[in-house]
Amino acid sequence: MHNRLLQWRFANARAETSMAAVKRVAQKKFVNAWLRISLTRDMIIEKRNQVLKLKHQIKLYEIMKSQMKYLTEWSRIEARNCEAVGRVARKLSAISVSLPLVDGAQAQVMTFYDAISTATGVIDSIEAMIADMYRQIETASYVLVELMIVLKQYKQYFEELEKSIAIVSNLEVRENSLRVSFIQMGKEMKEPKIVHTYPTCLDKH
Repeated sequence: MHNRLLQWRFANARAETSMAAVKRVAQKKFVNAWLRISLTRDMIIEKRNQVLKLKHQIKLYEIMKSQMKYLTEWSRIEARNCEAVGRVARKLSAISVSLPLVDGAQAQVMTFYDAISTATGVIDSIEAMIADMYRQIETASYVLVELMIVLKQYKQYFEELEKSIAIVSNLEVRENSLRVSFIQMGKEMKEPKIVHTYPTCLDKH
């Protein structure tokens, strides 16, 4: 009877040790899988934010794209416009100093001065407007180039996002499987272990 009790205790101790080792391994695998899934989810959230930013930039690009033909046309006629403004300024200046005063004609100095001042102001305004438009065109061109670069980058992000989504799906399946196995293992460890022993010839004596 004493030998059977020792055998029963020894068998139970071995079973508990084995189950504890299995439990530690399962817990370690479960924690590692959970960490990988958590990191992957964070990466997916970051990618989604980048995609949202990309959508906004694409909208801006579509708006700018509709204006590209005007920007292209402006760059083509810009030199001619500047030249035309210069010719107008030179002609006004030449006219102002070579007005013919014949047959007793007299010039009203103040009126003439006001007219010249107004014309000069208009020319200055036109030049300022052209300079401002030129700066805007340069800025728009720079933005378009940057958008093209960003679009190429986010195209790669889209491809990486698709791969990441597939990885997350696989990890979620593994996580669920590990969780079920872990729960089942916990239930089995809570159940009492019964070790059957059979009488031997020595026990009969």
